[in-house]
Amino acid sequence: MRNVSREIHLLLRQINQRFFELVARELCEVGITAPQLIVLRCFKDGKRLRMSDLSKQVGLSNSTVCGIVDRLEERGYVRRSRDEDDRRVVWVQAQPKAAELKEHVPILQDEYSEFFLSGMTEEDTERLIHTLTLFSNHLLEKLEQKK
Repeated sequence: MRNVSREIHLLLRQINQRFFELVARELCEVGITAPQLIVLRCFKDGKRLRMSDLSKQVGLSNSTVCGIVDRLEERGYVRRSRDEDDRRVVWVQAQPKAAELKEHVPILQDEYSEFFLSGMTEEDTERLIHTLTLFSNHLLEKLEQKK
């Protein structure tokens, strides 16, 4: 007899593992870590972010983000500066080197899902989106029932 729950659990686990393995290999080629990737993806259109806002965006503590930013700054991907009016405020801004990195690493680009979906037919991609949407909506209904 088929155990659907187990199959779904295993498939989700495999997808998660393979996704993160693929990301890790991509990042290894350019020498950055997953947490560094998460921080770099926060910078859009050359805008600077306060360190505290960056921490909130990535959901990590200020001290953890500070360490990540230290390493990114050492490699020239970001620059830190103090606010002129309030010395307690630390600004972080992506540097041109980060933009260059984005051009060469698909996972850093906004359309990175295309990298993962390349090789699938349009029909398969649409079916995947439809099924994932159904599953997501189903989970949302379950969450709302638990309120």
